Amino acid sequence: MKIILTVLLLFSLTTVFATQSSATSEIKLKNSKESIFVVIVGLSKNTITYIDPSGKNVDVSNDDIDYIKNVDKNDTKFKKTVILTNYKYYSGSILYQDREKISLQIGDDLKSIKNEDIVDIVSENDFKEEASRSRWKAVGLSSLFPGTGQFYSNRYTVGMIYGLSFIGSSSFTAYFYVDAQKKWKDYKISNYRNMNTYKKYKQDMYMFYGGASLSGAIYLWNIIDSCIFFKYKYEVLNVPDSTKKIDVSLNQINSSEYSFAINYHF
Repeated sequence: MKIILTVLLLFSLTTVFATQSSATSEIKLKNSKESIFVVIVGLSKNTITYIDPSGKNVDVSNDDIDYIKNVDKNDTKFKKTVILTNYKYYSGSILYQDREKISLQIGDDLKSIKNEDIVDIVSENDFKEEASRSRWKAVGLSSLFPGTGQFYSNRYTVGMIYGLSFIGSSSFTAYFYVDAQKKWKDYKISNYRNMNTYKKYKQDMYMFYGGASLSGAIYLWNIIDSCIFFKYKYEVLNVPDSTKKIDVSLNQINSSEYSFAINYHF
């Protein structure tokens, strides 16, 4: 009996300690007089998700929240990138958030941002990873094998089309090349007299040339496509930057005409 009581006491103390030590955020709800301390596991512009005492995840709309205070400034869940409507963004730790604004700590500075100026709030690590992508990496990958540059740019359907088209055309080309070589050997065995075999050899070679031309066209356009149509997941990263040396763009003039431009910044 004493052993059971001791185990229960230790479990209770451990639970209380774990709850207190991991309570990293203070939330004040509109319909509550007191604030609560919880562990937030999800944070976005519209909703938050926290763990209640029973261990369940609870989703709360930001419209129902008076404020959120980040107790632990080093909590990685609060390290966010805030994307604004003017195509700017700031990365830092969210210390306070309510229905009107958020307070973002950027280094030693504290910046207040109105919710109406915010397009999205994303993970700082996810944003850094996306910003590290490069148009020229996509081109390099597409040069290695068609479709891989499109996969790298999160254009999975297009990448699949290029990859399968190249595999199909290459297989078509290889088949007719091998078959043509067999017919050429048969033609030589007949001391160059079997003209019917020679005609079939020529037909296979024409199919080979056609398949090789198609494969080459797919390969080249795949590289051009990975350069022209490269886009980041977050629109703010697609805005031309004056610090970039080269800017490539494709603009639609009307339903059937497009303009292609390459600008070099000095």
